[in-house]
Amino acid sequence: MSDSIRETWRGVIDRAIIDATSPDASAAARETARSWLLNAPQYFRKVCSNAGLDPDDVREAAEVKIAQAIALESEGKRRRSKLEQREAKREEREAQRLLRPTIEAVSPAFLTAEHNGEIHSLVEWSRRTGIKYATLQYRFRKRGLRGDKLFALLSMGPEPERFEFRGEMLTIKELAARAGVPVVTMRDRLKRSHCATVEEAVSKEFHKRSDAPRYEYEGRSLPLREWAKIAGLSVECLGQRMRDGMTFAEAITKRPVRKSDQARQMTALRMAAKEAAE
Repeated sequence: MSDSIRETWRGVIDRAIIDATSPDASAAARETARSWLLNAPQYFRKVCSNAGLDPDDVREAAEVKIAQAIALESEGKRRRSKLEQREAKREEREAQRLLRPTIEAVSPAFLTAEHNGEIHSLVEWSRRTGIKYATLQYRFRKRGLRGDKLFALLSMGPEPERFEFRGEMLTIKELAARAGVPVVTMRDRLKRSHCATVEEAVSKEFHKRSDAPRYEYEGRSLPLREWAKIAGLSVECLGQRMRDGMTFAEAITKRPVRKSDQARQMTALRMAAKEAAE
């Protein structure tokens, strides 16, 4: 068989490999070429014989090229999928932009809304309803709310707990005002069982800081907190000294023992012990 004829049959094999691996080939042509190359029917072997090639070698080489083509196809599908997702998101953003009311293009000061048959600017609606302008603008522009939803009052949270006091149901704040004490004090009396009844919580005497015990020293009478500031000590330190049996004068005048003093005392003791040993 002449070389020209062999080249013609080799062209048939090359065309099949191109169809099996090219992304430009149709799906039907690609599947037909792959089946012909990989299944190696009798006609395939005859073509290889006419081309002067070993059918098994041709099939193995075709398997490698087809595997590479399939891998590239999978990567291409993933890339196309990502591109399609990006394009879909871009189209969605564009659609949302086009669907926004044309009034958004106007200055915020001229944003208007209709409610109960009246049309006013959001600034005017804010003044009439008591809802902050920033809240109305956010609802109108960002959330697209209109009508009753635009002017819905903000939730104020759960109803405050009320307690019965002399025939009235009062909140903790109102009870604190009746008793003339801070709200936190009234809450502690009611919640932490400091008082058995509401009547006791309201009528209980309130001791302000100014009513705290005073201590006299050198002709001055001040609360313990003030003496602690003057002496440069903590209130806890003064209290602990007096609990240890000191008088107030001793507690206020005793020099605090610092770490440096303790270190010097320990050094002196070690030196004395060393001299005694010698």
